[in-house]
Amino acid sequence: MKYPLAFERLVSCFNRFQGIGRKTSERLVFDMLSRWDSEAIEEFSHALSGLRQGVMTCPECRTHIETLPCPFCSDERKNAKLLCVVASSKDVYAIDTTNLFPGTFYVLGSLLSPLDERGVDSMDMPLLKKRVHSGIEEVIFALDSSLEGDATAAYLRNELAPLSLKMSRLATGVPVGTSLDFVDRGTLSRALSGRYQL
Repeated sequence: MKYPLAFERLVSCFNRFQGIGRKTSERLVFDMLSRWDSEAIEEFSHALSGLRQGVMTCPECRTHIETLPCPFCSDERKNAKLLCVVASSKDVYAIDTTNLFPGTFYVLGSLLSPLDERGVDSMDMPLLKKRVHSGIEEVIFALDSSLEGDATAAYLRNELAPLSLKMSRLATGVPVGTSLDFVDRGTLSRALSGRYQL
């Protein structure tokens, strides 16, 4: 016996999330059906439909924000000569909450991963190089400590090497194989202050 079509559609939607497989998607939908009332489901539906209208991407740093001007790019207290390159917007928010990084940001969109068909196209290298040409003196690669993070940092270092600027990477302190959004504030602070030059 097949699940109802509406059930299957929602399972298919949850299945698009990274790390969520078919069984977990089914559990989520069953949980919604058994524990959520119609008001909660309606609220969830409105939140989803408002996501695209309520969140935009900054044309300069590519961070997901609510309104322009971008609060990260327009902050006059930031050092415009220091650029932190991260994989996603969640990393910008994680680093910004430490209140220890004085510079600006650039969001790549993803790390290089040929197996997952994530390549350099998602990074918008022309925009990154344009940012670097605007007076950046140091680029910090704040990328996950993983094979994908290492490969991405190596690629970016080679691409930016002709521009003769200081390049560094977060110091050890961020556990290998750990995503930045799971790192506690103290560890992230130590990693930022102890970054090393590439």
